[in-house]
Amino acid sequence: MNGFLVEKAAFSVAPSHRFIAFTTLSECKDGSRASFAEGIEEQARRELEVALMPLGVTWLSLQHGADVILISDKQSPVSVDAAIVDTPGFAVAFTTADCLPVVLVSESCGLIAGIHAGWRGVARGVIENCCAELATLNDGQMPLDTLAWIGPAIKAADYEVDATTREELLASASVSGEHFSPTKPGHFCADLPAMALAKLKAAGVAAERISVQPQSTFTETKYHSARRDGVTSGRMATVVGILEQGDGVSVPI
Repeated sequence: MNGFLVEKAAFSVAPSHRFIAFTTLSECKDGSRASFAEGIEEQARRELEVALMPLGVTWLSLQHGADVILISDKQSPVSVDAAIVDTPGFAVAFTTADCLPVVLVSESCGLIAGIHAGWRGVARGVIENCCAELATLNDGQMPLDTLAWIGPAIKAADYEVDATTREELLASASVSGEHFSPTKPGHFCADLPAMALAKLKAAGVAAERISVQPQSTFTETKYHSARRDGVTSGRMATVVGILEQGDGVSVPI
């Protein structure tokens, strides 16, 4: 994919190459920085769009909310944290730097979804809302062939939260005390990938069809990490889309 290095979505059962799903790494092939922060690195975003042509890419302008939209054509940036693509030739892109990028694919329904889920999105239900929308598009049932990938994100050992954040997360469906471990008074390590896994299973995605990227963005320098790098942190881009027959995009899942 030109000079971009990517982490392709890894599924336990690979679907056909009509779908793409990947997260960019922190460097390009030439060693230059790869970052896609909204309003700051717009040139990098345009270069990624060119690399993905002829796919039409819609960027999500992240709100840390729970809303989901359906993408059937190329749009200006939309203020939402999850989107479903149902039309070949189009893709959705969003950024992360510790938050969870979650990808859902149903080959039988011809649908692919991308979800940005930080702790607020997890607490507010963005994952289950996206699964519910997929079910709605499949006559009210979660597609049985749904595959899920929880991409590069911060792991529990590196993600400490306070008691207030813990209580907000515990109020969300499928989150339990087992997703936290105490560190010091009033603070806990929070396992966001495990929470996402629990939510996906509760929504009807079979456990054997869910893959979790094992490394932590905090400890692996090939990823951007806001917790590690603070205000200097870049942003990775996750892209999910559906190829039209004959598209030359070279990053199939």
